[in-house]
Amino acid sequence: MRVVVRAPARLHFGFIDLDGSMGRMFGSIGLAIDEPKVIVEATPAHRLSVTGDEGGRAAALARRFLSHYRLRESVHIALQQMIPTHVGLGSGTQLALSIATALARLFSIEAGVRELASVMGRGKRSGIGVAAFDQGGFILDGGQRVGTTGRSRNPDSPPHIIIRHPFPKDWTFVVAIPNVGRGLAGDAEGRAFRRLSTRRTGGTGAALVRPGSWGPRFAMVQAPWRPFSARRREPRSATTRGRTRFSPCLKPSRSGHR
Repeated sequence: MRVVVRAPARLHFGFIDLDGSMGRMFGSIGLAIDEPKVIVEATPAHRLSVTGDEGGRAAALARRFLSHYRLRESVHIALQQMIPTHVGLGSGTQLALSIATALARLFSIEAGVRELASVMGRGKRSGIGVAAFDQGGFILDGGQRVGTTGRSRNPDSPPHIIIRHPFPKDWTFVVAIPNVGRGLAGDAEGRAFRRLSTRRTGGTGAALVRPGSWGPRFAMVQAPWRPFSARRREPRSATTRGRTRFSPCLKPSRSGHR
């Protein structure tokens, strides 16, 4: 038996509230895109092995899954295609969920995407990557509820989705990756978010959520490109090393083969 999982990259359009002044921390807006993507193939094996780029990272993710579900079986994982890492396209979440989904299917474990995300430590702040993997489309999540300490009350569970809408198939984007150092990840990223969450932003989330979600949502329903693009127009100056034209992903493809 072999299991093949395909998962899309995602665009993250930003957080709504970094300090919890609206009663919920974070809250984010994003979109699944069809390229680049992750393609993972898993087959039973006598010992854990991985082929392809990011093999060490994939092996650590597989060990995490096997340990959590107390599985003695092992697996060979072939990373057939990868999303560039640490450039803002959600590579970590898509790889983790692809591996977890492949192993769950391979070993007949009944677990939904939200459970797998918690097991793999993904979706602690933004729910966009988890929802993009599960459903695709344009997504707005509700963030994490703030407790009495000012921290999110359930940081290990992905935020719930409050808006998910199919994206017009004939709309395309051009993504430009700045020719600069890679973005933060792991512990460094966590420390940066903790520093941000201690700064009061004066309730700017309320001002951000209206243009960030409702305008694009109605534009998608009516399908004109100009109103949506006007909402997303945030010019930045940067030297780019590459540009990719891609289409939105309405729903990722995850297939299993015997």
